[in-house]
Amino acid sequence: MKTIEERANAAWSDYEYREGELYSTCFIDGFSAGAQSERDELTRWRDPKKELPENRQLVLCKTSDKELPFVVVKYDRSGWWVYVYPGWTGIGHKIIGWRPIHENE
Repeated sequence: MKTIEERANAAWSDYEYREGELYSTCFIDGFSAGAQSERDELTRWRDPKKELPENRQLVLCKTSDKELPFVVVKYDRSGWWVYVYPGWTGIGHKIIGWRPIHENE
C-alpha cells in the first residue's frame, strides 16, 4: 500500500501542465492534509454517551468483553442489538465506543 505522499505525487504526475515547484509542493501538501483528515474522521471512535448512530444503522463497536472486544451491532430504538442466530438480541456488555461501517457507502 502506498503512503499518502506517494499517492499525492502520483496524482500530481497525472497532470500535464505544471507551473513550478512551489505549486507542486502546495498541491502535494494539500492532498496529504485532506487525505489525513479524512482518514482520521473515518477511523475515529465515537463515545456512545455523547454521540449515537442513526436508527437501525449497523456499526462496529468496542465492548468491555475481554474475549470479544469488537462486535458488529445494530442501534435500534435507543438500544444496542447484536445478531445471534436466529435473530437480534440485546448486547450483554458495555459499549465503550463505536464507528460507522463505510464499505457500502
